[in-house]
Amino acid sequence: MTLGEKIRKYRILRKKTQKQLGEEVGFKSNTADVRINQYESNKMAPKSAIRSNISNALDIDIEAISDVNISSFEDLMFVLFELEEKYGIEIEKKDNKTYIVFDDNNKDIETLISYLNIWNNHKNNYLPSNTASSSEQLDKYNLWKARFVTNIKEFYHSKAKELDDFYNPLLNSETNKEPYFQKVGELISLLVDFFDSGTYISVTYHLSALEITFAVSELQTATKTVQSMFIRFLKEYNHYISLGVPCSIDMQMKNKQLTITYCIPIPSFSIVSSSFNEYIDFKNNNENNDELSIEMFNKSFQITLDEPLYIEEEIKRYYKV
Repeated sequence: MTLGEKIRKYRILRKKTQKQLGEEVGFKSNTADVRINQYESNKMAPKSAIRSNISNALDIDIEAISDVNISSFEDLMFVLFELEEKYGIEIEKKDNKTYIVFDDNNKDIETLISYLNIWNNHKNNYLPSNTASSSEQLDKYNLWKARFVTNIKEFYHSKAKELDDFYNPLLNSETNKEPYFQKVGELISLLVDFFDSGTYISVTYHLSALEITFAVSELQTATKTVQSMFIRFLKEYNHYISLGVPCSIDMQMKNKQLTITYCIPIPSFSIVSSSFNEYIDFKNNNENNDELSIEMFNKSFQITLDEPLYIEEEIKRYYKV
């Protein structure tokens, strides 16, 4: 689809005439329709500033009216080749169907997988596979796609704000006066407590950063005990930021579950991930362990927790606070 065809498509979906769109973009009334017609017929290409005004007037992402134009199977093949090289797609054949496959466990394309999950979930909502879709449903779906990036940002922002609005008053309350953790083992113990409580938690180490992931819905409906643990975690996380660690937060959609990940770029914190996952692996195989192996593991794990790896010293080491 050409740039002009895309502009026309979204103008019609927004039920605007060429004149209306042109005036909203900023053209004079007597030439507004002519200018938009020139763009839609591909006689002229709008400059970047005008393209931005068009996307704003149509309430769509500017990416929706990009210059990408796949007009042949050959064009598509070279797009697929690039996807293979950059994102590791594979081709699979099954039941007389050809599938393009991404690896959900590839951390380098986590955001892409999240986008694909959101797309799949919303397409099923707008266009259920077991029912015939009306033109109105199809129009809503196309407009949702046109605001894909904006929709995701707004959704993530609203969910992050909900968490902040709920937990920040508790975090700042007078009752939350415990001293900060001294040793890394204390952080490991807290994360293990989340797992033992049955709360979803994932702890990984990626690109020199510790990544701790929770399910947003579980944090919003957590028991008082889990709330207290999460408040303790937030207190530590905010403390690292105050000491100069460039921490960050990321949200992703894993299948139908929204997750929030707290990224802590302290290289020596790799021990947190390795120790946590060692604990998880052992617990998941608990039925195969005898009393002696359980006792030996607990002693070994306690030695890890007692290791004199001090948090503030590690932060000073890497960030020279």
